Amino acid sequence: MADFDFSGYTLPQLFQLQKDVEAQINHRKVSERTDTLAQLRELAQARGFNLDELVGATGGKVKAVKADKKPSEPKYRNPADHSATWSGRGRKPQWILDAVAKGGKLEDFLI
Repeated sequence: MADFDFSGYTLPQLFQLQKDVEAQINHRKVSERTDTLAQLRELAQARGFNLDELVGATGGKVKAVKADKKPSEPKYRNPADHSATWSGRGRKPQWILDAVAKGGKLEDFLI
């Protein structure tokens, strides 16, 4: 790469040069992206594929697969109603709040 001597330029000239270089970079990026895409389409077609088939409808972006969330196992049970349980996550159910307000301990309801 050639060395350039910028010492003779004024500050406004350097700013203009910077703008011109950035514009040229952006133009080249678009041009090279377009050329590359055309080459990829030709290569895919030569091999019997459609480029969209190869990269998918997402344009090459792959969506992350979310893990299936399973419900949390209950850790606490209401002694008066065994069908009422709580995993210990989220808001405390009213039966826990009532029992603790009456002097009970959370540990008393562990399964």
